[in-house]
Amino acid sequence: MSTAVRAVERYLAEAADAGLVEHADGRRYVAGAYVDPLSNERQLLVEYCDEELLAGPEWPARLVERASALDPAVASVVLRVPGTVRLPEPWERTLSYVLHPADRTGPGDLTAPGPGPADVGPEVPGLAIGPLAPGPEENLVTRWLTRAMVDGGADRGDAVDADAAARIAREFLDAPDRRTCVARLDGAAVGHATLLCDVRDEVTRRRAVELVDILVDLPDPVRRGAVIAALTRAALAHAHRLGLPLLGHVVHPATHVAAGRGERIVASLLTRGWNLDHVFWRRSLTHDEGA
Repeated sequence: MSTAVRAVERYLAEAADAGLVEHADGRRYVAGAYVDPLSNERQLLVEYCDEELLAGPEWPARLVERASALDPAVASVVLRVPGTVRLPEPWERTLSYVLHPADRTGPGDLTAPGPGPADVGPEVPGLAIGPLAPGPEENLVTRWLTRAMVDGGADRGDAVDADAAARIAREFLDAPDRRTCVARLDGAAVGHATLLCDVRDEVTRRRAVELVDILVDLPDPVRRGAVIAALTRAALAHAHRLGLPLLGHVVHPATHVAAGRGERIVASLLTRGWNLDHVFWRRSLTHDEGA
């Protein structure tokens, strides 16, 4: 039995002890009620399923009935699947997790799709990347993290509790394994990349450095892209110095907001040394009821 398989079996044993393992067609899945801390939406979260359950559309469709039986207040089903799996409509991608392996070098850009050379970007006069300074700069990064969560929720069509987002932003900054790289132009902070440096996957127990957020607050798209590329290189370099892969995520806007934008970003990343690791798909039950 491989290390990865042993890790998953250990996860399943712990989930079974918590009463979260269920069975369908002789296969296992882990499901439980979950309240999104940003939108306060009540969900049925399926954090793991045996891949055989994904061979056809029948079992994912049955999760809708399972969600209603669990709690009439459940508004959506969220299902984690391997990156190779595609679910049929009305399921929509909500988050894709991408991984840059520790043994692979090369530039990467988590947010701006385009051809490979754009990863390097033009030189930006006056640009310096350094650690976060306490005080006003820390407050600025807190606001940037909050904004990223609020904007990400809006892209998904969710109303995000701004106070909850600010609280989570502060928790990120207070984490003992947090590292923030700040981009400064002529001494003024214009962007950040915030990392958590000792993250373990809930299911596989794989360690990684997670890129929680990367944001550059510049109006010029060319300069913004170049600074994002510099911050991404700094994040990759730090992860690889630790001998760990860098884990990032792509938020998929709802279809009615920006159809296909998340998929285009992921496709671009796959040409730049990143691998698609796993995807969270969402099915809205309130939409089903209104259909």
